[in-house]
Amino acid sequence: MRQLQKMKDKLANSAQILFILLIIVWFVISIIRVANNVLRIYTQERQWIFLTDDQKREKLFGEPFDFLTLIANKTPSTAKIATFLPKPDIEPGSFYLSQYFLYPRNVQSISPINEGILKKDKFEYLAIYYPKNYKLTINTIWHYKIIGKYVGNKTAGLVIRLYE
Repeated sequence: MRQLQKMKDKLANSAQILFILLIIVWFVISIIRVANNVLRIYTQERQWIFLTDDQKREKLFGEPFDFLTLIANKTPSTAKIATFLPKPDIEPGSFYLSQYFLYPRNVQSISPINEGILKKDKFEYLAIYYPKNYKLTINTIWHYKIIGKYVGNKTAGLVIRLYE
């Protein structure tokens, strides 16, 4: 009986020591993580601290952000906008980026582009994204007139047209 009590005491003692060690290790790891985050301010974050929100977004998203700013400035918040990407692989995700930045405008992707789709849905605006070296065969878009054009010179060199 006495030996059983001694073993229980040793086990309880060992559990307490293990628990204290675990708390100490946890505390040390937390201090290291805080120190790492503080050091990041001086190394990685320094280039972002003094930038405006628009400059940060342009740096993150590149050319599509410039054009989305143009669309946001030239369209009312209630606009219904159709987007067309003849080569979606050039700028993947630009449709979703458009939906995000142009909210509350209604942005829809259309493919292929034809007069029936554009008249049926009665889109107020049409945005076409394509790379510089792509030959866009659409010169006139039926009942739309061009109101904005963006020609990029970065990354893929996007050309983006906005029609009303």
